[in-house]
Amino acid sequence: MTTLGNSDPGQSLSQTQETVTAIALLSKGIAALEKPDNGLDADHIMLQSLASGFERLLKVVLIFRALQTSGKVSARPWPSRVKGHDVDALLDLVVNRCYAPAFYTRQAPSILQDAQFLSSDPILRELMRILAHYGLEGRYHDMDAALGQPQGSQSSPADEIDQLVLETIKRDIPDWAKRISDVGKSMEMEKAARRRLAAKCRRAARALARLFTLSPLSPVASPLTSVIGPFLFLRDEDL
Repeated sequence: MTTLGNSDPGQSLSQTQETVTAIALLSKGIAALEKPDNGLDADHIMLQSLASGFERLLKVVLIFRALQTSGKVSARPWPSRVKGHDVDALLDLVVNRCYAPAFYTRQAPSILQDAQFLSSDPILRELMRILAHYGLEGRYHDMDAALGQPQGSQSSPADEIDQLVLETIKRDIPDWAKRISDVGKSMEMEKAARRRLAAKCRRAARALARLFTLSPLSPVASPLTSVIGPFLFLRDEDL
């Protein structure tokens, strides 16, 4: 059976490096989402880190699935209809391929919960849509505006994150309207909402990390257990 260790050395090293990079970017992006600073570039850096981190991790998972099922990696282990920066579509592909009963026949309750979360949690899916918007066309929203060029959408990904934070506040805090005029309380509500969004990202990263060790990908992916450890070993209370 093909393993990371006896696949092409160059490919193996690159697969490892991509996983290292994905975990580092996700860690940085989640920290920035949870504890934002007030710099004008903060949202861009956060979005860049999350979008690139999830894209890389999702693609690594698809690469390992190709290795496990065919013993080799094609030039593109995802269909051409899936654009490279579309993390929303990449996530759907991972769910459909890596959690399919035909591929993953004995799924523990925690894995079934992961699949359900990745496929249908409304907050996570909106986050992924925003990250896909950022990756596909939103990275240069402000540059296009500065140049007076047509923009792909009316709102920027940073605006969409702010809107998601507000929607989370409205859903989670019944008396938000009474608190929002108080600067201190308003800031606390925003922090609470951002912590909730960060928890969703951590849970998604943990679910993808579990595929490395608890799924049929284990023979080829489990050698990277130490790399994915920052998310793999998270307990529910850590999220």
